[in-house]
Amino acid sequence: MLLTRGMLHIDALFWLMLVLGTLGTLLFFRSLSGFLLEHVSYRTLFPYAVVFSILAFCTMLMVKHGDSKPQQKASILENFDVDD
Repeated sequence: MLLTRGMLHIDALFWLMLVLGTLGTLLFFRSLSGFLLEHVSYRTLFPYAVVFSILAFCTMLMVKHGDSKPQQKASILENFDVDD
């Protein structure tokens, strides 16, 4: 029971850090783009968008798609076995 409570505490702490980190970066980069718009010009938006589009594309290259291959059974009869 103590292990379960400990795991729940770690999970809650992880999700709290994830949410706060996500919101923090969202706030920072929205403020950065607003600063660039007000103080530099609208021409800064294109390089800004290109850089972050390339970064997003790089992260999507790491995603693996498709179904996993089923493990081969020891005998042909095991293929007809029903998994619960």
